[in-house]
Amino acid sequence: ISPNSENLAFLGATSYNDPLSQSIYTVPLKGGKANLLTPDFKESFVAVDWVDDNTILAKSYRGTKTVVSTIDTKGKTPEGIANQTDVLAPDEILSSVSYHKPSGKLVITASSHGHPNELFSGSLGSSEIKRLTKTNPDMNEIDLAKQKTISWLGPDGLEIEGVLTYPLKYRKGKRYPLVLQIHGGPEGTSLDGWNTRATYPVQLLAAEGFVVLEPNYRGSGGKGVAFSKADHDDLGGMEFEDVLSGIDHLVAEGIVDNNKVGTGGWSYGGYFSAWAATKYTDRFKASMVAAGLTNMISFTGTTDIPYEMSVVHWNQWWFDNPELH
Repeated sequence: ISPNSENLAFLGATSYNDPLSQSIYTVPLKGGKANLLTPDFKESFVAVDWVDDNTILAKSYRGTKTVVSTIDTKGKTPEGIANQTDVLAPDEILSSVSYHKPSGKLVITASSHGHPNELFSGSLGSSEIKRLTKTNPDMNEIDLAKQKTISWLGPDGLEIEGVLTYPLKYRKGKRYPLVLQIHGGPEGTSLDGWNTRATYPVQLLAAEGFVVLEPNYRGSGGKGVAFSKADHDDLGGMEFEDVLSGIDHLVAEGIVDNNKVGTGGWSYGGYFSAWAATKYTDRFKASMVAAGLTNMISFTGTTDIPYEMSVVHWNQWWFDNPELH
């Protein structure tokens, strides 16, 4: 709620078939039509707060990075959309951002390539953040593999991004086995921060000599509404071709051995991995399917999210087109 108690800011979907509540709206508290502030923005907003009566503080996923920006609810660009000004775009990945209005200070949790979440502070008047805590100091003694954001073109020329982690003892000119780590959703987003956890052991794989790629294929969050809906009516189609193009890119770069490629993922990432193990057996030597879906019809009838695929991603119920499913 705005400081003058006149308006409510919230995150919402742009349509019934939008896979994410990733757009910023305002609506008068006395009633009225909701106003979409961020049409066609190439990012996914994940949190909002008020700075003053006319300014919203927003956190977003922008590609594989996180950004804090201000949105002017009154001012408009020549194209008729709200003015946006970036406040923070650090190398760290911002997990949470809280704003203290009286002081203008920000309290932040953020991770980096080399460390899980720590507590940071910042302010609206500075582009820098200051680390306040140093938990798990033994992490400083562990060698970790290099990672970075890369991009390549899908088969139709669409730019695709992903997070690439090199083997711990990588040597340029040598080809390595590749493991894909596919996020779920499909509207999830792989971010370029601390990327190792029990379900996606990226650094452990890198320590064993694997290249690891976490692709943000079409349908992922982080690039706006149109990108997150680009796989609709085509699950396992062009979105999977984006991943195959990513493999081809790494092979062309001389990093990956095309004959030693495996994949793994959870939920929709498990669906991808099942697809790899069946339709694309010529491309993959191993596949790990975890909590995946392998039957769209039974998924609709037996899970607690029956609308997920049919309404959001296929835009139709399975019984309207059983051949497709």
